[in-house]
Amino acid sequence: MARMKLPRASRSKASPRVTSDGHVCLVCGRAIRGAADVWVHLLTTLELASVDEPIDESRESQGWFPVGPECARRIPAAFRTSGGD
Repeated sequence: MARMKLPRASRSKASPRVTSDGHVCLVCGRAIRGAADVWVHLLTTLELASVDEPIDESRESQGWFPVGPECARRIPAAFRTSGGD
């Protein structure tokens, strides 16, 4: 069972911006420009599940959330996936 703690936000001075699609990064809270290309599966324990881990969606899952490109670099490939919402 592969899981990892949700990374902490970096201390970037960039301010959040409103976007037309409304996607914000789960890690830092900043607006994601353009399409949200990286998604992570957040659990009720505030951990990320490996993308190939079977999860009981009704008990442990909080769902899939977008992550911005800068924060996505800090998340191992096994814990993120590409795709649309």
